[in-house]
Amino acid sequence: MKKWTVFLLAAVAAAGLLAGCQGSQQAGGGGLFGPKKLTVGVNASLPPLSFEENGEATGFDVEYVRELASRMGMEAKIETVDWQGKAQALGEGEVELLIGGLTASQGGDLLLTKPYRSGSQVIMTTDYSGITRKKDLAGKRLGLCVGSAGEGALGADEAASQIGELMQYPDSAAALAGLREGRVDAVLVDGDTARYLAKEEPGYLILPEEFSGEQYVIALQSGNDKLLGQVEAAMDEMEADGFTGTLIAKWFPGAPAESEEAK
Repeated sequence: MKKWTVFLLAAVAAAGLLAGCQGSQQAGGGGLFGPKKLTVGVNASLPPLSFEENGEATGFDVEYVRELASRMGMEAKIETVDWQGKAQALGEGEVELLIGGLTASQGGDLLLTKPYRSGSQVIMTTDYSGITRKKDLAGKRLGLCVGSAGEGALGADEAASQIGELMQYPDSAAALAGLREGRVDAVLVDGDTARYLAKEEPGYLILPEEFSGEQYVIALQSGNDKLLGQVEAAMDEMEADGFTGTLIAKWFPGAPAESEEAK
């Protein structure tokens, strides 16, 4: 057989293999190279929701979205994003989903899922600050993350007008570092994060007065209604078979087993 004939047959076979591979990926979300990737942007400064441990992303949100992708026939590819630029990362296609302490009030023009978890914002301080109530914040320095749910919660509370100085940080980790190092007297932070850190490190105090409750959602690029339907179907399935409740019990001991959506 002439060489050019051999090359032609090989090319035809390769093209057929490639077409079969592409068809498999479209039909089942996988193929020769494994499941289709679903790129998810996370806020890595919110333990136990999402944070880095030994160089790997982990936490409730990370485990939740990995399972979510799996039930959609995909594999989650976790990317840590600058939370201030989260909408840009989603709009420019760097990520397909955003998860990480995101509430409906922060969503702007993004496409948002139904809630998957409820929470609240709290004031966290040190046990030697002398701050035991919101009213004690008068004249004090308060830190918070720019663009966070806490920013909106504070603006709607009368305590805001009494604060001596409001110090803004790029993420919750930086705000909490400011508290540890004495640059602020207290921080406004996600309640789950505050309780997690208070257990891990001594010397923190969480005020008993919570700010208004909130519901966490997942964000998608505006107009991506097909993906939204797939995501919410998987969310419903995870809720119905108890996966979400089991995950809540793992990361938030003592919390109600059902999500806010199921109540």
